[in-house]
Amino acid sequence: MTMAILLIPNKSDSERELVAAAWLADGGQVLRIDQFWKKPSLPEHETVALYGNDTFCLVLAQVLGLQLCIPDDAWIAQLPFAWIRRNIRLLSLGELADADFPCFAKPIQPKQFKAQVYANLQALREVTAGIPDQDCVLLSEIVTIEAEVRAFVWQGRVLDAACYAGAADLADAMVFAQQLCDAYAGALPASVVIDLALVPERVWMILEFNAAWGAGLNGCDPTKVLPAIAAATLK
Repeated sequence: MTMAILLIPNKSDSERELVAAAWLADGGQVLRIDQFWKKPSLPEHETVALYGNDTFCLVLAQVLGLQLCIPDDAWIAQLPFAWIRRNIRLLSLGELADADFPCFAKPIQPKQFKAQVYANLQALREVTAGIPDQDCVLLSEIVTIEAEVRAFVWQGRVLDAACYAGAADLADAMVFAQQLCDAYAGALPASVVIDLALVPERVWMILEFNAAWGAGLNGCDPTKVLPAIAAATLK
């Protein structure tokens, strides 16, 4: 990794501190930012990477004129059933109907509303009031999950993975994640976090894709996943 400056929120967070410590140990610098909506004073010609919550990173990237590596949330709806093990559809808010529920709903635009199971259309309408009807959401069939695993990926290679809910064979999960990376080498971003789930049939499925600049470690080794975090801020 290059001698980059890692910009993180100046707010206590145990996982972020682990990343910061690993970054320093690897020869980089760490700068804690309070007012992330203002341009911080940085050395000229230094490489910068961001790591923090969505608001921090998205706003600071805009202030600094940086681009972030953001996976396409809608892409999961295009994957074959063998990878996702459930029916996933991409619909606009205006297209939703009572027959679509109950379901798991997730916004395409970050943090527009809480991604969770909604019992009926009215329940979703209440949390999406004011959002334009043309904005899209992902609707997912509700499935039973036995375990969940997070995997950090860089340049098509799984750097590390950890089981953050339930119990499962981590080696099998990593094999599944790597198989996806190999199968879609041209479609996945160079830096991405993949969340996997084990269903009762004892098979793995893709839960969602996340940006490495905003994903918590969830038990992953911070030293191993640094390349994914560094590459998530585009130069």
